[in-house]
Formats: sequence, structure tokens, C-alpha cells
Amino acid sequence: MRRFTIDGGFVQQDDLHLVFDGGRTASLPACIVAKVSNGVITRIDGYLDGPGATAAFAPPWPHADRSVRELFRFPTLFAH
Repeated sequence: MRRFTIDGGFVQQDDLHLVFDGGRTASLPACIVAKVSNGVITRIDGYLDGPGATAAFAPPWPHADRSVRELFRFPTLFAH
């Protein structure tokens, strides 16, 4: 994990480790950009590596017929 202070918050880069049914694993580069006010996180935007996510969910693994967007429906916390 790498974390960098930016004006008004921080950026964090790390790897999201996935374990699928059947035991297959994958690792996706991920990033969050957080805004902080008075020591409290007020907003978080999360990002995944698109090509990495596509490869992780490629056939013949579970959910291969679904897009990455369908699989990662984030709550309003990640809405823009």
C-alpha cells in the first residue's frame, strides 16, 4: 500500500486481492482518492484498473458473462 498526502486529503494505491469460487485468485491495482475535512473523511472515490478487472473476470471463471460494471455496483459512497 502506498499513501500520499494531497491538498485536502490523500491518495491511496494498493492491490485488491480476490478469491473466486473454486479457489482461483486475482490481484487488481486499485486507487482511492479521499477528501478530508477537520480530520474526517468526507468523500472517497474508488478506481480499479480496467484491463486488470476485465482479465480477472475473463472466461472460464464465474460471472464471465457479466461486465465488470455490473459486478461492482458501489453504493452512493462512490457515486459522482
